[in-house]
Amino acid sequence: LIMWRRYRPQYWWYEIFDMMRRLCLTCFVLAFPRPGVMISFALGVAMLTTVIQRESQPYIDVWLESLVNLAHWQITICCVTILLLMSELVVAEEMVAIGFGLLIINTMLIIAVFYDARVSIERTKETQAMVDERIGREKAFEAEQEMRNRSLSEVAQSAGRSFRLPSRLKRSLSNGRKSLNPWASAKATSTDSTDS
Repeated sequence: LIMWRRYRPQYWWYEIFDMMRRLCLTCFVLAFPRPGVMISFALGVAMLTTVIQRESQPYIDVWLESLVNLAHWQITICCVTILLLMSELVVAEEMVAIGFGLLIINTMLIIAVFYDARVSIERTKETQAMVDERIGREKAFEAEQEMRNRSLSEVAQSAGRSFRLPSRLKRSLSNGRKSLNPWASAKATSTDSTDS
């Protein structure tokens, strides 16, 4: 269960994919009878898995992602170097120069990958700060709107309390009449007075 915690949720399958990559690079290459086909297969697997890993970025931790990118590139460079040696295009005297060249390339690759990880972390922090700032502005705007609505409703309520009822409506309410229409009560009063 701990193995799955280092991957993003949508890449739960990546550990299985990585095991298949390792099996292809160590065991399945033995199925080929000639070394040239064997190393060509290993180079194809290494390049394909490097691209898949780099584009999908399945790891949660940015530093782990960078370390895995570095390992993938190291395997690809190793396959290219073995293919170069098997092609006999390089003589033994040139191997020392190739070794130093690979050492310099590996060092530059380490620096580049970890620099990219640091820049990616800074970019993520900047993006998060911008998102937090925008959320803060939206909350402040909503709070301001709520205060305006509350103050308008308080003004309406206080105006309603100070509103004076017309005298006819007050009389009809005090007499216990059910009609709230002051003119209806005025008519009823006038008809009562004409009857008597």
